[in-house]
Amino acid sequence: MKIAEAAQASDGEGMANAQEMWFEARRAAESLQNLKNQAATPKQQAIAPDRDVQRQAATWMERNSWYDPSGGDEDSDIALTIDKRMAKEGWDPKNSDYWDELDNRLQKRLPHRYNEESDERSFVKRPKSVVTGSGRESAASSGGRGTFTLTPDQVRAMKDAGMWEDPQARARMIRRYANETRNRSN
Repeated sequence: MKIAEAAQASDGEGMANAQEMWFEARRAAESLQNLKNQAATPKQQAIAPDRDVQRQAATWMERNSWYDPSGGDEDSDIALTIDKRMAKEGWDPKNSDYWDELDNRLQKRLPHRYNEESDERSFVKRPKSVVTGSGRESAASSGGRGTFTLTPDQVRAMKDAGMWEDPQARARMIRRYANETRNRSN
């Protein structure tokens, strides 16, 4: 009606005001229609986390107290990244194999979190390699000829160099330490 009145009276300013009121009323109607549509669509319910997954995750975090679920440190960020990758690969966190695989992958990326010797139960401990002999050494273990005993420092150096886990590299280093000790005593 305001537009018609302004057109009959040849009132340009009145016409502009009437059009502005018309646009504003149209925007309000569209906004109300959007709200009505939103109210009519059913809300998706949040998916509740699976209790088995929660239990497995809690057990894993209990064993790995260093882990910060918010990723507050580099090691936790690495763990979160591996977790996301495993999810993309299709691993199911309901399955205990998932958590074993997570530990295996983290052992490779974060060996300091898995191989530290500590009385704390916060680390998953891998069995350490044990050097065993053929049995002949036991008879000569009282310091007889042909025996060589590694010092704790030598064992630690071999582990730090990554040679302890490789039997061939470990044997080479033991021979080298034995030769050095023999040369020093001569």
